[in-house]
Amino acid sequence: MIVLGALLVVAAVGFGVGVLLDNAEPVTLEWYGLSLDGFSVPSPYVAGLVTMLVLLVGAWLVRRGLRGRASGPVVERQRSSSAR
Repeated sequence: MIVLGALLVVAAVGFGVGVLLDNAEPVTLEWYGLSLDGFSVPSPYVAGLVTMLVLLVGAWLVRRGLRGRASGPVVERQRSSSAR
């Protein structure tokens, strides 16, 4: 599984580098009838990358907060029982 994961990461990085370096022509972005002209191809790609990183950091913080909340009362019970 580790080898498969590493291969997928390398393939994704290679694809991303290819997209960023190969396309330099301006593009038009359209979204629900809104049209934005003059963007280079790397701009929306980098915006998507930053958005995904923010999502991952947010999910990590939520998971960390839930893990801390679940272990909190147990630690308090251990402290109170050792004080007796």
